[in-house]
Amino acid sequence: MLATKADHKKWLKEGAKQGASHMFVVFNIVNGDDKPYYVWNRESKFMYANIHGRDNNTVSEVYDYSIDLESQLDELRAFHL
Repeated sequence: MLATKADHKKWLKEGAKQGASHMFVVFNIVNGDDKPYYVWNRESKFMYANIHGRDNNTVSEVYDYSIDLESQLDELRAFHL
């Protein structure tokens, strides 16, 4: 199921607790589900390259914890590598 803005907020809070630097929203094109994928430090571009397009996954949004999260949530599609 596609995630809602409320889902993203919940996931962002969890990632903040874990100390993530970025959160990817990963969409699986086979089952139609969104899920969070947390990234630490500067591995975001590397992890993006490893996730996007593999195993029927595509990265639909990227949130950066160093930027105001509410403003990113207000964007149509946040994409901050």
